[in-house]
Amino acid sequence: MINIAPIVEGVAVGILMREIKPGMKSYITRKALRTPFILTRMYLVVEILHKMFLDLAGLLILPFHSLMSQFIVLVCFILIWYADHLIPMDTARLLIIMAALQGTYCTFLEISGRFHVKSENLLKSFPNHKACNNFEKKYLLKFTRACKPLFIGTPGYFRIQRLTVLTFLRGIMVGTLDMILTAKNS
Repeated sequence: MINIAPIVEGVAVGILMREIKPGMKSYITRKALRTPFILTRMYLVVEILHKMFLDLAGLLILPFHSLMSQFIVLVCFILIWYADHLIPMDTARLLIIMAALQGTYCTFLEISGRFHVKSENLLKSFPNHKACNNFEKKYLLKFTRACKPLFIGTPGYFRIQRLTVLTFLRGIMVGTLDMILTAKNS
């Protein structure tokens, strides 16, 4: 059986960022679908789909993050420590591989961090819905307190936020320097 959770997750992110958020200038859906009770149900559906996606991909993100950082640290160390022993073509290949992997992974981390921020902003915008009476505002306020923002990562272990990119790059620099200092001392 084919798991369609990643496809549904992509559609859900589009719905989450565009159609659910109150206060947008134009919508594709009808106004009746943006009532507070429908908004909360739609958000819960997106949350369930996102949990299905994390069950599938969340367990792979932490080992992949570890492997990427270790591989990039190793390539940096090889480029620095063995610079005079490498053929220029090999140096160029290693630089291209390192830049491509690091750039791609940093882009993934940045997009995932922005997804988390957008989810937080969406939850904060629910009580500011224009077409609400007092009861609906209280309902949306309680709903936003009960919901947690969506994130990419392994639940309980690793949550990608906006600062994860900087932490990743700092880890690469510190790891490379540690390897160089260890190699000099031995």
